[in-house]
Amino acid sequence: MSAWWWMHPLAVVAWMGGGAALALVAWAGARGEQGPAVAAAARVALRALVVPGLVLAWAAGLLRFVEGLQAQHYAQAGWLHAKITVALLASGATGMLGATLRRAAQGEGDFATRFRVLFLGHLLAAAAALWLLVARPF
Repeated sequence: MSAWWWMHPLAVVAWMGGGAALALVAWAGARGEQGPAVAAAARVALRALVVPGLVLAWAAGLLRFVEGLQAQHYAQAGWLHAKITVALLASGATGMLGATLRRAAQGEGDFATRFRVLFLGHLLAAAAALWLLVARPF
């Protein structure tokens, strides 16, 4: 096993866990007077932890996929194709989180509902990907 096999789950934890945590913090701070400051701090953490985790998760995951293709056991794995779809959706949610944090840091409005949805979206995506990995239902 290469180092990429261990890098992928660690990067996913940084990406998905960090994204969920930042959305939760931003959600909690969105209604207070310090909302823009909380969003600005969360945005810094997003760029320092979550985005590198996203990039590493994709890179390591694709390398694992290529290694698995050589063994011919990933080419027809339906669960893996579903997991990749979940990862694409989660990547979009992370992009939305970054854009919402930017707008909230500028004080453009109340984004509490969007932060709540993004928090739940990150949690559900992580749970779905983990379930697909463990259960391999198809």
